[in-house]
Amino acid sequence: MIRHDVPLLRARPPGRDGRRRRNFPLAAVLLTVTGVALFGSTLYLPLYQQVAQGASASSSGLLLLPMMIGTLITSNIAGKVMTATGRYRIFPILGSVFLVAGMGLLSTMGTDTSRLATSAYMAIVGAGTGFTLQMSNTIAQNAVELRDIGSASAATNLFRNLGGSLGIAVFASLFTGAVAGAPQQPGEASPSGAIEHLSAAARQTYISDVAHATHLIFLTGTLIALAALAASVLIKEAPLRGKPGSAPAEPAEPTTAAS
Repeated sequence: MIRHDVPLLRARPPGRDGRRRRNFPLAAVLLTVTGVALFGSTLYLPLYQQVAQGASASSSGLLLLPMMIGTLITSNIAGKVMTATGRYRIFPILGSVFLVAGMGLLSTMGTDTSRLATSAYMAIVGAGTGFTLQMSNTIAQNAVELRDIGSASAATNLFRNLGGSLGIAVFASLFTGAVAGAPQQPGEASPSGAIEHLSAAARQTYISDVAHATHLIFLTGTLIALAALAASVLIKEAPLRGKPGSAPAEPAEPTTAAS
């Protein structure tokens, strides 16, 4: 006898799960590149501001505020829009565009770049990290099963820190190579040490070398940020887990059972 009142749950097609799994490595690329941009900027921008723009050590830290404010504002905007609409794919794309633009603008800085221009460039980089960083964490967590969210969260921290470590290593080698021949007084072991005791010609040479090193660092960062832009374009938007109104697109369909 055929019974029509016993529904069986048909297995969900693999398309949506495949789309989720695809997002995880792309989010890892975004986090790695964002780590490069964030750690590299916060380390070498103050150094550039101290040497080329005459900022003190304490004020050069405060001059990073435009980047931090940009990150805070855009991350809040992205979070609120995602919560209200369940949409998020546009934000990594916007963030990557801002990162490429901001790093590219920072690479144009020279010995005569004003603090106002530097602050504007930093704000653009901050907007990029704000749109990208936390959103990439959400995408990575949404790409795995519930039982794997803890592992995904640990992996996101790993990729971000890995990007920062690799970025600092690459940028440090570029900086060291650019200022290796810069004249220094005995005892000035640090490139960011006081340069007021140098002669005018030696001081100008050293400042030019630091500006050139900064150009190389952020030009390299711009090229790396292009990888984030490519990864963000490839992300597929899957419904957020637990978001009201984001039920799976492939609902369970009843079938018949024979007894």
